Amino acid sequence: PRLTYFYAYGQVCSLPVTMHSNAAPRTCTPERLAYLGGFFDGDGCVSWLRSGCQLIISQSYCNGEALVEFFGVFGGSIRLCRDGQGMRRPAIRWVVCGSAARKAAALLSQVSIVKKSQLEIAADFDTCPERSAQSRDALRLL
Repeated sequence: PRLTYFYAYGQVCSLPVTMHSNAAPRTCTPERLAYLGGFFDGDGCVSWLRSGCQLIISQSYCNGEALVEFFGVFGGSIRLCRDGQGMRRPAIRWVVCGSAARKAAALLSQVSIVKKSQLEIAADFDTCPERSAQSRDALRLL
């Protein structure tokens, strides 16, 4: 059977988790932003879509706390990434796309060390076809 839940902060959370249009993201203290930037440096990924960039982090379904923090600050969604098989645990994934990804990338790039260049590209990603192709190529080189 497909996974329909994950664990975070000792609670069972249902999948998928999506941001309601009327829900406002939480404020982010400098300390929390520094933690999130460091976490993204270690486990995050900036990837290219035809419509822009997306930010992604995958974790085991039993360690969802960090994904809940990213979701609470930046929005996006938390969904099943892959089913478990044998000794491999199921994984969940936080994803944010579009203008929310650009905003998240702009904030994270201020505190990131390892993925600063990638996040800066994502923050400035343009929907103009010529500029987006340049951004995509620059992202691939990193």
